[in-house]
Amino acid sequence: MSTELSNTVNESRNFRKAGIIISLAAVCMMACTEPPRTASRRSSNNSNTNPDAGLNTAPDSGNNNSDSDTGTNTPVPDAGNNVTPDSGTNPPPRPDSGTNNPIDAGMMSPPDSGQPPAPSGLPILGNGQHTANSVNIQVIARSADGLSQPTDVAFNPGTSDLWVVNQGDSTFTVLTMNGTSVSSNNIRGRGAHVHFLAKPSALAFGDFAGCETGFRCMATSHDSLNDQPTITGGAPNDFMGPSLWTSDTSMFSGSGPYHNAHYDMLHNSPQGKGIAWESGNAYYIFDGYHESITRYDFHSTHGPGGSDHSDGEISRWSQGFVSGVNGVPSHLEFDQSSDILYIADTGNNRIASINTASGTRGQNYNEDYDGITGPSGGGMYYMQAPVNTVVSGSSTGMVQPSGLAINATHIFVSDFSTGRIWAFTKSGTLVDYLETGKTGIAGMTFDSNGALFVADRNRQEILKITP
Repeated sequence: MSTELSNTVNESRNFRKAGIIISLAAVCMMACTEPPRTASRRSSNNSNTNPDAGLNTAPDSGNNNSDSDTGTNTPVPDAGNNVTPDSGTNPPPRPDSGTNNPIDAGMMSPPDSGQPPAPSGLPILGNGQHTANSVNIQVIARSADGLSQPTDVAFNPGTSDLWVVNQGDSTFTVLTMNGTSVSSNNIRGRGAHVHFLAKPSALAFGDFAGCETGFRCMATSHDSLNDQPTITGGAPNDFMGPSLWTSDTSMFSGSGPYHNAHYDMLHNSPQGKGIAWESGNAYYIFDGYHESITRYDFHSTHGPGGSDHSDGEISRWSQGFVSGVNGVPSHLEFDQSSDILYIADTGNNRIASINTASGTRGQNYNEDYDGITGPSGGGMYYMQAPVNTVVSGSSTGMVQPSGLAINATHIFVSDFSTGRIWAFTKSGTLVDYLETGKTGIAGMTFDSNGALFVADRNRQEILKITP
């Protein structure tokens, strides 16, 4: 429910020889040093401008010709209404990175040698061999199967159905695994997809709360402004947000703007680049527009084809401390065992995390398109929590972390720029990596047997990787 290396190693060696004076040649002293490299800050490359506050773009290092450049690495939180999350008067202090080397949001300097440090190895990534021929990579679906710029994949839990979101034509493709064969079903909302599924970046399955009996709810994020203002009654550009769906494919036959597969929608997170399920009908969104992690709780659904969103709840977490890159998904994974949310913070070239069990509620804000600030709604408010750096891309050779998948012990990351798939421990130690040779890989997921499925957006393929 889409990620080189190696700075020059400077070594200093001193060789000394002392002892009884003998007639030998003079000892040569060697000391090899090199001045430190200076990394320039990289901007978020987000070409869309926030029409609310004009403060959507994080400042750069002072050399990227950004109008919001402060000459520092401290991003300016965009509250959307000139209200800052904590006090309403001063920008909040930047959360601690959680390491001894605070993240420089602009450090995306490419590595020099292109070879990472030698890790210990995992079978799914080739046991430390790093080459594509060290694993089995199978293309299980192509554009002929209905794929159009796929950005994410997720299994419907308890089934063999792999759901794909297609950013190219705003559709789903459902791939059913039948032993060694795969059947495909392309699902379109018959006109409604241009709003409810506009340019999807990610999907995540939830539980059975509020959807049809026997079918799970799922939600999608959309890397889109309001591309269809006629459908939304002329709503502004910041109108878009996540949608909630049923996994019952038969319900996608409804027509018109409110077809029956759509069970809810909340608004005000356009340029959504990733999504992760938390619990019930609550999901975290990578909100590229506001540079925040935004939690959406749909609470009770409005049912198939409804339009009452008033019981929803929206909270923006740590606004200004994550950054997207235009055209690249930034996926999320929520660890149910620890309440840790892992973040592919693409614009800041790192894997970050938030302990969602922590955090302080800040002020309310009002950019309410759904009526949720009324008596029956959960409201709209800020949350402040430390954003910790788990992996610094500049120190490992990562360029554009995009896809994420986690298991009990490891974090797997796809690099959109290089096609490399990384494995780290949850504390950030490099374990292994695989060179796929395919740029544009995004979302990833595992099946129950441990096979890794990857969305290749550039080639419009779904890959299955096994040892």
